[in-house]
Amino acid sequence: MDHLDLVQLHWWDYGVPGYVDTAVWLDELRRAGKIRHVGLTNFDRQRLSEILASGARITSHQVQYSVLDRRPASGLAADCAAKGIGLLCYGAVAGGFLSDRYLGAPAPVPPLENRSLVKYRLIIEEFGGWDRFQEMLAALRRIASRHGATIGAVAIRWVLDQPGVAGAIVGARHARHLDQIRKACEIVLDDTDRRMIASVQSASRGPEGDVYGLERVRGGPHAAIMKYTLHRDAGTHD
Repeated sequence: MDHLDLVQLHWWDYGVPGYVDTAVWLDELRRAGKIRHVGLTNFDRQRLSEILASGARITSHQVQYSVLDRRPASGLAADCAAKGIGLLCYGAVAGGFLSDRYLGAPAPVPPLENRSLVKYRLIIEEFGGWDRFQEMLAALRRIASRHGATIGAVAIRWVLDQPGVAGAIVGARHARHLDQIRKACEIVLDDTDRRMIASVQSASRGPEGDVYGLERVRGGPHAAIMKYTLHRDAGTHD
């Protein structure tokens, strides 16, 4: 390849200097034709502002966004929209929790199958716990029934409809997930659908704060599932 289409910059620890310089360097590679677009991943509003002040041209910003986690709407989405930066959103189906499989089901008991489920189970707790989550699933199921869709398809569509969102990153573990993704691109949510979702959201506790703020708190439950030392020997980690 003579160039990369998109390179996204993530910076785990803001206490380590260099994220602005790195963004500038990536932009230099863009101007040299080695990178077509430069993007960011999980930067908060303050650091986004610092990077943009450097003059680096940013095309996209990858953030977690779902009916359960609306932290980008607290200001970051508007900041990005004002600068023409599209949001690439992951977590739209909360690692699979936003699905018919969990509607009416008891809360899963640890250990969970993978770290993704652990991560989004914590988001459910921030949202208001398993009972509040069940209220959201029930609302999504009613909407999905109206549109001949799945809960997951409605959850993806809601994300795609949010201001500033350019796309949703959705993993497909097997072929039957593809129909859900296609359906999410076809359905059109109306005001009634949006009010049903907003009604449950209005009773939620959180998550609160800027994007990826909870995940950066060392020693906190969200950060505890992360691996911090991948730059060291692959056989060791904290």
